[in-house]
Amino acid sequence: MEALQAKAKELLAQGRVKAVLGFEVGTEGALRPCFARKAEDAGRLVWKGDGEGGNLAAYVTRRETRALGPVAVAGGPDLVRSLLQLTAEKQLRDGEVLALLLRDGAVTELATQEDLEAAAAQLPRGLSEADRELM
Repeated sequence: MEALQAKAKELLAQGRVKAVLGFEVGTEGALRPCFARKAEDAGRLVWKGDGEGGNLAAYVTRRETRALGPVAVAGGPDLVRSLLQLTAEKQLRDGEVLALLLRDGAVTELATQEDLEAAAAQLPRGLSEADRELM
């Protein structure tokens, strides 16, 4: 979580993006979408793990989000796969969104479709052991 907050603060302070989409803690501890627009807002961003809170890829194609200018969006493997799908469907242009892949406490910047594809190739396929047990 600290790595995400530091990366978001850096991106916003440098002006590389106009907003970082992530999650913040809302009512009764539930996660809700957060649009951090200033470096000071980066401290609101949290990450509790894959599958927590949902997938923010749906926000990047909205008119309101595009009007902000360049944005970064934080998430796990589901985000990477969704951004690739949106690019394949021509709903996003290559390089239009900066993805911040959150894995094992680290943040990896994925700026292009090539970066997304390389990251997706390294991601585990199929269900996790925990998900298999639930079935």
